[in-house]
Amino acid sequence: MKMRTKKLCSLLLAGMLVMGTAACGSEKEAQADTGVQTEAEEEALPASDTEAEAEDGENREEENLEDADPVLETSGEEGINDNENRKDQYMGTLLDLCMENRLPDGSAVPSPTEGASGKMSDNRFAVCDIDGDGKRELIIQYVTAPTAGMMELIYDYDNETKSVREQLREYPLLTYYDNGMIEAGWSHNQGLSGDTLWPYTLWEYDAEADAYRVTAEVEAWDRKISETDPGWNISFPEEIDADGDGVVYYVRPEGVSDYIDPIDGPEYEQWRDSCLGDAKTVDVAYEEMTEQNIYMIE
Repeated sequence: MKMRTKKLCSLLLAGMLVMGTAACGSEKEAQADTGVQTEAEEEALPASDTEAEAEDGENREEENLEDADPVLETSGEEGINDNENRKDQYMGTLLDLCMENRLPDGSAVPSPTEGASGKMSDNRFAVCDIDGDGKRELIIQYVTAPTAGMMELIYDYDNETKSVREQLREYPLLTYYDNGMIEAGWSHNQGLSGDTLWPYTLWEYDAEADAYRVTAEVEAWDRKISETDPGWNISFPEEIDADGDGVVYYVRPEGVSDYIDPIDGPEYEQWRDSCLGDAKTVDVAYEEMTEQNIYMIE
């Protein structure tokens, strides 16, 4: 499914197998005048029946494969074991979080009994293929903490280490797209964006590395908030604001910390469309963080 959208963003920023076995055998024909089968026909009947049974078996096997769960659609026992290991690791990760307030990397998270707001069931999780690689990931949304401690994490199962591997950690204000992109809203909007835009980081799933990469960090400057940017000691760039709406946008590529020139609204929309295109948002089916729900993971 993967689209290598990052290359396009960077430019703007700088069958089914064919079965070959045919059914063999011929229908039994009675002798017109005697009603007696020839010796050749009698010898052919068992082979014909056997081949028909083999064909039926192949058809049934093909139907079973078509109806199989994509996660379990593996070749042999090893694939099934991998799926069971994945499920066990996800369950263990969630139980450690619920009972010991501990993440897989050993770090502790604020516990509701230690002053964090809410209760453990206010946190949520989901097990689904969020990046489109054909394997299910574990998503944890942890909100029973001060704002700075709230987070949403994505874990994948590493078959080599037989453990979970963190793919993403962000503030829990995420929008998932079906092309592998994630829009991660920042925890605070204290800049010059105002109500025009909530600042965000756009992530892209890299299928080759099985990891998420930052495409850009995005924020805006709304002239109604301020005529000057005290951080860079500059005045509002009227020459950039060609459409005259009093808003310009900053699209900062990964790794760039120096000042960058803003762009106007139409150019920003063109860049965003190059990244998201016709991608649709994904509704994640979260479950409450309870032991009962954890043990029901399939």
